[in-house]
Amino acid sequence: MKKILKGIIVGISCLLPGVCSGLVAITLNVYNDLLEIGSGYYKIKVLIKNVLLLMGMLIGIILTILILTSLNENYPFLVNASFIGFATSSLFIYASTFKDDIHASKLRRTVLIIIGCIVIIAFDYLSTLILVVNFSNSNIIIFIIGGLLSSFAFIAPGISGSLILVVLGIYFPLFSFIKRFLTFDFNFLFNDYIIIISFFIAFMLGIIISSKLLQYLVKNKYYYFYNVSLGMIVGSIIVLFKSTIELFVLSQLLGYIIILLISFFLFYNIAKEKYGM
Repeated sequence: MKKILKGIIVGISCLLPGVCSGLVAITLNVYNDLLEIGSGYYKIKVLIKNVLLLMGMLIGIILTILILTSLNENYPFLVNASFIGFATSSLFIYASTFKDDIHASKLRRTVLIIIGCIVIIAFDYLSTLILVVNFSNSNIIIFIIGGLLSSFAFIAPGISGSLILVVLGIYFPLFSFIKRFLTFDFNFLFNDYIIIISFFIAFMLGIIISSKLLQYLVKNKYYYFYNVSLGMIVGSIIVLFKSTIELFVLSQLLGYIIILLISFFLFYNIAKEKYGM
């Protein structure tokens, strides 16, 4: 039962923007189990051994999709607050885990952070240009880009793949599609299927490509990778605050502040257990 509960928590963390699911898995002592599943997913004995964890993760993912989609339909301003809280917490956590070289140039580090920030803001601007509001008519290009970028962020330390999807504006369109599927509403247009299939193909290809690329970057260019990643988190927070202005509801402002603080300290306290912050 404990394994199922841990799986539910990890499953939820996988889909919360700003939350590093790897950190949550490490804190719950199931990270090695996830690595075992990832490397031996084709082995029946590996799946049987971790079936309770996998069941919990599936439950957590389904619950998150159903609940978050419903909440966003009615309280998008408050949902945005939780995303900012998690993302800001992730920024503090990620920044505190890096031991900077005292001889490193502060100017170079600043430039790298700015580059990462600009990359995210540029993708946000791109998505507003080519992503149509109606999911059925959305441009397939942005979903392919989203699949590739989120796959990179999914396995990169410190970056949230879900946060990238939020920045690109395809987080809830994808959730809405999956929610309709889970509720046995299969009344989709042909274009919907093309978009969702393209996203998942791009995501799987991205995982394969990113694993090799990240292995090289972390081993040989960690200083550059870390600071650009830090800038990407900063850029994501800027984009989320832009959404706050667009979604602003004065009557929900107090709730917004409370949810932001709760989500910030919730994830931050999880990190304290691992890093002693």
